[in-house]
Amino acid sequence: MSKYCMLLVSLPLLLLSPYWATGQVINPPWEVWVMYGMEKKDKRVPQRNTAYLQELMDFYNPEDWGSYAYALGLQYRWQLDRRLHFSSGLGFEHYVQKTWRFFDILQTDRPNGYQIYLNTHRYEKWNFITSQTFHYRLTRFLELNLLLRLNFDMLTNIYWYLDATIEQRVPSSKFGFYGLEAMSGLAFNIGRFSLGLNARALNFRRVDAILYSPRVHFDIPQFMEFVNPLRINFYTSYRFHSNRKR
Repeated sequence: MSKYCMLLVSLPLLLLSPYWATGQVINPPWEVWVMYGMEKKDKRVPQRNTAYLQELMDFYNPEDWGSYAYALGLQYRWQLDRRLHFSSGLGFEHYVQKTWRFFDILQTDRPNGYQIYLNTHRYEKWNFITSQTFHYRLTRFLELNLLLRLNFDMLTNIYWYLDATIEQRVPSSKFGFYGLEAMSGLAFNIGRFSLGLNARALNFRRVDAILYSPRVHFDIPQFMEFVNPLRINFYTSYRFHSNRKR
């Protein structure tokens, strides 16, 4: 999997290297950005007992929105054409999924067959991200953006609880490829500042085994999946020089 990750990271750079040789660096070229995203809840349930679990899922998750993310990053921008720019960069993201769901079974051997379920309502990830973005200038102040982003796991936490009390945090800190996202949106530029809004168009990610217990989720999904709950991101950025003498 690591070889494929390196290929995905390096392929956009290799394809665009001829443009960099003849293209111009934007003045100023460096850009720091911060982002806040809102996402609809993922209310999918296991394939067995679907109707019963879906009823519980809808009851405990009456609202559609609740998951969120915030991120910080740095990128470098080139001019490929009069209107077309390209930027590449790195960053970090904290993602929190706030969806109530069954997590595990605490006890299954009671005489009456009653099972005590552990539930979770908070699942969070700290991701290292790489991004490549195409910027197309529509007007002097408005531009259309197309973003391709790779996410890598750094730290994952899931919180399970019993009787509405948080009992334990289950961490996982194995570094590895998590997923690929494509987003598109608009940005408004004022001098060195930009304000933007985009929506996620594609989300191809690894199924996180920490979310699934074989005692509850009889049909664990495949290793990778296409799943794309609606996500909207708000961001702002500022361009600057790395050398103040310029």
